[in-house]
Amino acid sequence: MISAGFATSRRGDHEAQRRPRHLHSVDRLEGVERLDVALARLARGGGRLRLALGEGLDALGRVGGHHALGFSSLAAYARERAGRSTRWTVETRTLARRLRSLPALRAALASGALGWCMAELIARHATAETEAGLVDLGLRSTVRQMRVHLARPGDDQQGNDDDPTCTLTLTLSPSDAWLFAWTRRFADHVGGRHDAEGVMSALLGEGMSTLCCSLPANDVEACASAGAAGDQERACRAELARCQLEAEARSEANFGARGPGGGGVALPRASGVTVPELDARITALAADLASHEVELARVALAFHQAGGARLLGYTTEAQYARERLGMSASSYRAKLTLARRWLGRVQRALEQREIGHEAAQLIARVATADSAAAWVARARVRTVKHLAEDVRAAELLRDVGGSAWPPTPEKVRSLHALEGRLLAGEREAVLAARRQMSAQATPVRVRLRVSQDTARFYRALESATQKHLPRGVSFTALLCELFWDAWKHLATRDHAYARIYARDRYTCTSPVCSRHDVTPHHVRFRSRGGGDEADNVTSLCTWCHLEGVHGGRIRVSGRVGQLHWEVGGACVDDGSRYAARTCA
Repeated sequence: MISAGFATSRRGDHEAQRRPRHLHSVDRLEGVERLDVALARLARGGGRLRLALGEGLDALGRVGGHHALGFSSLAAYARERAGRSTRWTVETRTLARRLRSLPALRAALASGALGWCMAELIARHATAETEAGLVDLGLRSTVRQMRVHLARPGDDQQGNDDDPTCTLTLTLSPSDAWLFAWTRRFADHVGGRHDAEGVMSALLGEGMSTLCCSLPANDVEACASAGAAGDQERACRAELARCQLEAEARSEANFGARGPGGGGVALPRASGVTVPELDARITALAADLASHEVELARVALAFHQAGGARLLGYTTEAQYARERLGMSASSYRAKLTLARRWLGRVQRALEQREIGHEAAQLIARVATADSAAAWVARARVRTVKHLAEDVRAAELLRDVGGSAWPPTPEKVRSLHALEGRLLAGEREAVLAARRQMSAQATPVRVRLRVSQDTARFYRALESATQKHLPRGVSFTALLCELFWDAWKHLATRDHAYARIYARDRYTCTSPVCSRHDVTPHHVRFRSRGGGDEADNVTSLCTWCHLEGVHGGRIRVSGRVGQLHWEVGGACVDDGSRYAARTCA
């Protein structure tokens, strides 16, 4: 039976090879068209779900429901309960609020007649008097044409589809990798920027301000020349963008007949319901949207691999994403990236609603085929805040040659203790701790996603500086040292409870809050005999302290290191136990 089946398969292959080439092209185009229909349906359906979720979040925010549930901000609520980032929440809620007074535009978005990009564009300009006309024009126009129509003098009509970023790869010794990792953490606290672009800009800014006075004049001129080359490249990119817009305008005739995707009716508005009902609605919609996006990402990857955008007459995939799917180019690229990086176990966990979207994003940064199941298990019992801390710990250990498996509670506590010492000014003690974490001796590669301008500036300054450094001193290590010299005064804060704040990394210890405006909270109130012992004082932000705990919205008990929290209808134990469950 096996041989017969194999022979049949081989015979089918030979028959396929004998088919004329143009028939292969027809089959390929038909397959792409099927993917296109499915992708448009998923994208526009996702827009309807996103709108409904945004309306739910807006309704909750207007009544202060997130506060009633024990969350310091709507962004913190959305991260934990809806599994969505702060940026996504702000953008989604903003459009939902605008559409409250634009019913025709809301109906067009909800039905799939207009995509998210077009709806956002019209919402920025529409009023009650102009809404009907703009919606009608939007149904007959591309996003590019609508941008031209709505542009004011001096507006940039190129849009924001281009995202000129690149990967900056640093090859570092283990000790330099450890120094860089902890400098990034310190820069996070100093500047409040957690992305690679913000950290590298801060390091290069401090480095250049010192080096321009120390380097020979010709080396400084070399850096300036690199900047001039960057200006030329930016001019070339602007010219390329102009040519691309012209090409898009010419290609629009190829797909003008392709109608919108999706189809459906608006979900009912969230009104006249209680906070618990709103919370249940939001979490259900978030789970639906997350599983919906898994399928969208799968189809998008298949469409991309088939070269679908070009086959259907679009100039670029960015144009296809914007005009056909109603998505920004960066959002479409993110879907493709996640389709490649989301391992099968992570995808199934999303589809089966074991974890949320933000948790899956975090896991994708560190999980491998071997460790994915362990990371999903960790995500199921951790708040998103604590999962992010676990992922950051795993990334640090991985970048110095360690394992990227979920770190043990003891390892996380030791890294948090080191960060506390770092913020207390004990930098040398933190750097000396590297060998306790990893004895790796081979070089480490650290990859950072930054703008092309930042990468170019880094390489130019590195080239001008490295030849003047003593043997064994790297340019990256020099940047870290210069940054520390400029900002070390912030690590020696002399005020009451400074030791408590440093221990808690100047971060609110609520399991669902990451604010840094910390105040001391006595777990056992002083009015009930509690003292200033270190294990009775924890750091809480102003809201979690005054409105959360003292306002009766958050409960915390136990001793520091083994605190028990009741927030948002869930009980969370910190310390050595990874447990999160619904309170009875």
